[in-house]
Amino acid sequence: MNLQKLDGEIILRVIVIFIIGVVYGILDRRKFKATYGDKETLICLDVIIIDETVEYFKENIDQKLVVLERALDTTKKWNLKHAMGDKFNAF
Repeated sequence: MNLQKLDGEIILRVIVIFIIGVVYGILDRRKFKATYGDKETLICLDVIIIDETVEYFKENIDQKLVVLERALDTTKKWNLKHAMGDKFNAF
């Protein structure tokens, strides 16, 4: 099986189901919320993360965020990492 041909969304669902947990919701086509017990993680596959999203997560640091690294410019990535610490992951 050639994983490069699989849509990133399918790969993400497999990761969410088998690694993070079985409880997850699809917020829209490119956003997922994974829940494990009382913990939640927003997984965002947007091509570009808008400024409002960055500002929201700078203020709501109790949540976790996983995004595509290419969706962030250097400033957005630094701001999120600085505000959220280990609760922010870009891949």
